[in-house]
Amino acid sequence: MAKAHLLVVEDELDMRLLLVSVLRDAGYRVSEAADGNAAMRILHDDPPDLVVLDLLIPGLSGFEVCAAVRRSTDRDVPVLVVTAHGSPENRRTAYACGANEIVAKPFTNPSLLAAVARLLATDAEGGEKKEP
Repeated sequence: MAKAHLLVVEDELDMRLLLVSVLRDAGYRVSEAADGNAAMRILHDDPPDLVVLDLLIPGLSGFEVCAAVRRSTDRDVPVLVVTAHGSPENRRTAYACGANEIVAKPFTNPSLLAAVARLLATDAEGGEKKEP
């Protein structure tokens, strides 16, 4: 099986480095973006198997990136929102934009990895499962 490719979109450097480190240590191939515009370039140039997305980022917001993932890809790419801004309104909006799951900051590494594994294991198109 192919190694899963994840895109981490997070503007806060320390948090982005933590997410990337945890995911790489778990065996995933990880790309990273600090803003919505960079995320869109990576989505176009090197489409991931899953997007790990903060909501409040510069450029295109996390909500806009999430909606764009739903509109612009020819396959079902899961979106895992990781946010400190998990108000009921933000949660509803994130799900309305196409988020598959939301993990609140602060999170534990096992809870993050479990969410990633769950989303990668459910491929809506019945395609090949990706392993870490």
